[in-house]
Amino acid sequence: MKLWTTMPEKVYRETLLKTGTYTCDTDKCAMLLEDSATKQFKNAYNWLINVMEKRIGKAPNNVKYPVWAWYRLHGKESRPDLRWIEFRGFPETMVLIEFEVPDNKVVLSDEEKWTAAQLNNTAWCDTDEELDWYYDSNDSWQKKEEFKKKSWYRIFDIKDSYCVQATLWELKMSDVTRVWTYNKDGCRK
Repeated sequence: MKLWTTMPEKVYRETLLKTGTYTCDTDKCAMLLEDSATKQFKNAYNWLINVMEKRIGKAPNNVKYPVWAWYRLHGKESRPDLRWIEFRGFPETMVLIEFEVPDNKVVLSDEEKWTAAQLNNTAWCDTDEELDWYYDSNDSWQKKEEFKKKSWYRIFDIKDSYCVQATLWELKMSDVTRVWTYNKDGCRK
């Protein structure tokens, strides 16, 4: 499976180029460090980790959180366009890394559903009826909580997803096929 991820050039040089492996450094992950009092990012990540362990196996030693990458972005299963908003505004030089890994080492999910449901601790409602029931019915909190947790598995239905994210435990330099540097001086190979 061909995937793409982005990171600061400095991180790329200090991890992949230096050690041959990149994993999520939990001490530097801004989303987890700046998590709100509800700890919803950590809760969502921990839920995903449990799913990943069931689907692709346990993480290697000392790996707590996944590496994130793109499988499909803006409906394209090809190298992301560095002019897109996702790749602008970084205060430092960045790299876009193309790599290939076996399918059984990756969990794919719908980025919109993940962001809307898990990161906001709410249900993903497929229909207006579900939405009305979830927000307006007088059913018990427990019944709605059960529905919410089951609805989270809908992130893995990616057939019609516009943006599909990939999670894996680690990225190895041996899997890298191409690297583009961008941001400071424009895009260059």
